[in-house]
Amino acid sequence: MLKRTTEDTKWAMIRAKCGWMITGALMTLGPSVVRHFLPKMLGLWASAFPPTPDEAESEKSKGDPYTWQVTLECRSGALAALSSFIKHCPALLSDDIVRRVMIPLESCVAMTAHLPAIIRAHGNHLKVSAAMIRLRLYEAFKLLPPNSYE
Repeated sequence: MLKRTTEDTKWAMIRAKCGWMITGALMTLGPSVVRHFLPKMLGLWASAFPPTPDEAESEKSKGDPYTWQVTLECRSGALAALSSFIKHCPALLSDDIVRRVMIPLESCVAMTAHLPAIIRAHGNHLKVSAAMIRLRLYEAFKLLPPNSYE
C-alpha cells in the first residue's frame, strides 16, 4: 500500500478509500464500460481479502490497531465497489463471473468470524469498521441473483 517506507502512513487509508470510491463510481457507468475493466477488477477484489480460511485465521494475530483500521476500511471499500458492480452491471453476471465474485465474498464471511477477536485485541474503535464490513457484505449477498447460492 505504501510506496516507500518514509511515506506518511496517515495517507494510506485516505488513498485506499478514494481508490475504492472511484472504482465503485466506475461500476455505475454500466456493462459497456465495465466489461473492459472486469478482469482487473476481479483480481483487485480477490486480492483485497485473504485467499483461504487458514490465511484469515493467521492474519488475525498480525498488525497493530492502525493497520487493522486501514485493512478493514479497504475491505469495506472493496465490498462497496463489488456491490456497485452487482447492482449496475447485472448483464455481466454470467455463471463464471458469479463464481469468481463469490470467492472474495466467502473469504469475507470467514474473516467476519474473526472480527470479535480482532476488536478485543486492537480496540473498540474498530467496531464501526467491522459493522461496515458486515453491512456491505450483506448488501452484496442481497444483490446477487438467488441461483448464485446453489
